[in-house]
Amino acid sequence: MDYAVCIKQVPAISEGDMDERTGNLIRSGLGQVCNPCDLSALEAGIRMKRQMGGTVTVFSMGPDSARSVLMDGVARGADRGVLISDPALSGADVPATAYTLAQAIKSTGQYPCVLTGNHTTDGDTGFVGAALAQCLSYAYLSGVKSIVTIEEDGITVICERTGYTLRMKALFPCVISVEPGVAAPAIPTFSGRIKAGKMDFAKIGVTDLEDTDASHYGSAGSATKVKRIYPPVREKKTAVQVADGVTAASMIWEKLHG
Repeated sequence: MDYAVCIKQVPAISEGDMDERTGNLIRSGLGQVCNPCDLSALEAGIRMKRQMGGTVTVFSMGPDSARSVLMDGVARGADRGVLISDPALSGADVPATAYTLAQAIKSTGQYPCVLTGNHTTDGDTGFVGAALAQCLSYAYLSGVKSIVTIEEDGITVICERTGYTLRMKALFPCVISVEPGVAAPAIPTFSGRIKAGKMDFAKIGVTDLEDTDASHYGSAGSATKVKRIYPPVREKKTAVQVADGVTAASMIWEKLHG
């Protein structure tokens, strides 16, 4: 069985500026990493491959710099990576992003199981997985905290809900959105990094998809627009006190036990 895992390159910090004209997050100048929850989805896919056989392909939508998360995915155990990159994809909202991912997945192979992280550290809508399942016409399991069994026809999981959990089974094909605790991400291996460094990752754009109408992608194909981002206001209050060793130790003891 072949698995597709959607991973996203996100800023390494929790705050950023917004382009006042487009409403898009300004990512240039920010450190970029793979979305942590997506790494758990990747590890879950790799473990499923080990049990059932097949391959794992990582997909990432973004600029050329997103190749770094594909390399990271291969270094952690994925078999190949696909970069979905095109200027026409810029400014996509959640439904447009899911539609793009679905088009890319369908254009590159048959994947009975698609895995995503349940949320990201930048947008954090928690909706991409559901929208992706809708676009693919796949069954959908969200908030997956553990995988119970994998069989030829489907998968049984434990899903997290507010105040309770559910044991659910979905038949393949399906989309699974996982919580971070579903599988601790593996550390990239040296051999994996060598493999990733030598790999020629496929790059596809709008003209490579089944639907080549650019108006269905990016900001042009998005029904929602971000007018403004409001980062949390944080007041930095730092009190500095100077004391000798005995006095400092006494002050620390009082803070800890007072």
